[in-house]
Amino acid sequence: MKHWIIIISLWMITFGACAQYSFNDAIRVSGFGTFSLSRSDNSVPVFSYRDIHDETCENCDSTLGLQLDWVINEQFRSSVQVVKRPQDDYSDPELEWAYLAYTQGSSTLKLGRLRIPIFLLSEYYYVSAAYPWIRPPHDIYDSFVGITHYNGAAYEWEHWLTDQLQLKVSPYVAAPEKNDYQFYGEPFTLDSDSAYGLTVDLFQDDHQLHLSYLSVNSDQKQNGNTVYHYDLDMLSAGFNYLYHGYNISFETLYESGLFADWYLGISRDIGSWSPYVQYGQLRGHANQTYLAGIRYPITPRLVLNAEWEYVRTPKIPLTGHFTQVQTAPIDNDSNIFTLALSFTF
Repeated sequence: MKHWIIIISLWMITFGACAQYSFNDAIRVSGFGTFSLSRSDNSVPVFSYRDIHDETCENCDSTLGLQLDWVINEQFRSSVQVVKRPQDDYSDPELEWAYLAYTQGSSTLKLGRLRIPIFLLSEYYYVSAAYPWIRPPHDIYDSFVGITHYNGAAYEWEHWLTDQLQLKVSPYVAAPEKNDYQFYGEPFTLDSDSAYGLTVDLFQDDHQLHLSYLSVNSDQKQNGNTVYHYDLDMLSAGFNYLYHGYNISFETLYESGLFADWYLGISRDIGSWSPYVQYGQLRGHANQTYLAGIRYPITPRLVLNAEWEYVRTPKIPLTGHFTQVQTAPIDNDSNIFTLALSFTF
């Protein structure tokens, strides 16, 4: 089934299906995906749910998403998004969001399954064509062990402060939930109580400032037993800024028990080519990530990336972006090479 989905997707791209499908004025179908060849120079797998190691991998970064939007009337609309994430089989994708939205004036209320909005790129988490690099920066976006959505409600209020400056404020609340995940090769369950948060965004032309807060209590469980209790108050801040042709992105995530993670990325369009670099730190200064790559749009909706990434961590058994517990001798660095094709339609 996997190969048939890939063939159909590439057929849609090749023969001009690179646009949203509108059944009528109210119903629209769109989608996105990424296929890649990835390899590292280290036998120890790296990056959560991708596990890239020293054999060429054709499926480590693969994603495929479909989205259905329905404008019911002037006040009500609905959206559903299903995604085959890197950790999923093509035959078992994840329901990433499914919500009903009611808009009145500058206010919108959303109910259902929603994307956790704590990050700058949360809305486009799996859409590689929407940001310069192939993957969301690991030092920030791997912090939630693959959990990207919640069941609950969000309120959005938008206001134009000036003719060019728009403010968006969104408090949200999440229902208690259990999520299964992998951590250094071991299966765990994250049992979370009700959570709440607040995001604030400022938009001006191509610039964006994003601030977010999330409070949640969770138990990390294995085989039904609590291994660790988290009482988290997380703060994140990030911005995209266009300066003399350079697109600058920065994000940081802070929690008193987890230190501060951050990254800084810079890209620039030079004709049709877009070279980019990125540097990040995970859990303080001990884990470092260097990245350089180049992006080329084959068509407006079909993008090719070539990328090198270097990860360096302390020489301890359980560390950084490596996804297995190591025994001596410990490998503490890895060079990752990736060629990826990303698309939207």
